[in-house]
Amino acid sequence: MEVNPIIIGLIGWCVFLLLLFLEIPAGVALLLVGFGGIWCLRDLSSALHLIASVAYGTSMTHLWSLIPLFVFMGLLASEGELGLDLFSAASKWFGGVRGGLAMTTTATSAGFSAVCGDNIAGATTMTSVCLPAMRKYGYDDSFSLATVCSGGILSFLIPPSIGFIIYGLLVNVNISALFLGGVFPGIICALLYMVVIYIICRIDPSKGPAAPKATWTERFLSLRYVWGVLLLVIIVFGGIFSGFITVTEAGALGAFAALAVGLIKKKLNWQKFRRAILGSAQTVGMVFLLLIGAWVFAPFLSLTRIPAEMVAFMGGWSPWLILLSVLAFFFFGGMIFEAAILMIITIPLFLPLWIAAGFDLIWFGVVLMLVIIVSGITPPVGLIVYVVSAMVPEASSGAVFKAVMWFIPPVLLCAGLVIIFPQIATFLPSIIR
Repeated sequence: MEVNPIIIGLIGWCVFLLLLFLEIPAGVALLLVGFGGIWCLRDLSSALHLIASVAYGTSMTHLWSLIPLFVFMGLLASEGELGLDLFSAASKWFGGVRGGLAMTTTATSAGFSAVCGDNIAGATTMTSVCLPAMRKYGYDDSFSLATVCSGGILSFLIPPSIGFIIYGLLVNVNISALFLGGVFPGIICALLYMVVIYIICRIDPSKGPAAPKATWTERFLSLRYVWGVLLLVIIVFGGIFSGFITVTEAGALGAFAALAVGLIKKKLNWQKFRRAILGSAQTVGMVFLLLIGAWVFAPFLSLTRIPAEMVAFMGGWSPWLILLSVLAFFFFGGMIFEAAILMIITIPLFLPLWIAAGFDLIWFGVVLMLVIIVSGITPPVGLIVYVVSAMVPEASSGAVFKAVMWFIPPVLLCAGLVIIFPQIATFLPSIIR
């Protein structure tokens, strides 16, 4: 008796969710379900051949080197205390107004995101750098940590973003163009955060008292601290934008420059270098396993005909309705799954629908990233909130979740602006296409 492949596909999804519930790593769960599903729908030989070819073929693709290179660059920048340098400079410019140090945290997070594409690494760095200064001037802990968490999610939007690398690999689009597409939305989000901080501190000045004002001389002299970050930004973005180097070469040069800056500033030692290597290996191993699992899971999905049926079912819908439906799915799905996992398990499912709807995949990737990064600060998952709260034992994750809700509307507003004015995301990529 022939089994309906759609039924097999639905069973596969249920098994995958069960494995996640049992705390099996998502990459392993994807591999197991994909392998088992292809075995059921084809045969054992096909399933074994797929795993072998995917594991070898994908790991030999040069674009995969982007992930370890940019992760390593970000961790070297973190260990080299480039975040502290940024905060020292930004505090001179913003610290003298109500909520100024919170605005400084936002500006520092945005700047540090330009050299660190990992949102967890970015948020933990900003917690250790920014929180002591905000506490010194009597800032509310929950509000302070909320600004750190909201700034942390910018690392998945402002290039070099690991989120954009994963998306680009899954949908096969130009990662350099994705990086450039995230620049203006990232800046807009940071500015909107500052507006929110200003409003909060006007309503309740006790949330963020003003620090002593710096003179203009002190402000301009403080810029000498940011040369390391500027060097990395020039190498990565300048190289990519000019077309002088590829995005892979930018990652390699950026990692080397981060190492050189740390050594020149005497902020790196063997222990910190070792931590950066081990941290990179852990992050890259997790991401690689997820992506290999996704490439085994995707052919299984195709065989089940679920994506084809979705295209047929939603084919008569208007592009606007498809867009809003997909974004709503990712927004609420992000409340259950971590952003990278949600992207990897669902993008292969939705990709045929996006292509059929005629979406520009660069523009759509930026919009999608704006919606999905919110998952890092929304309950019940909100991984960034839990990580940051764990670094401050006296902080309540519930109070931080409550405070960080103020920073979700600015991100969604930015997504709306990019939808209405696509040029925000497509102008810079159009120059290099």
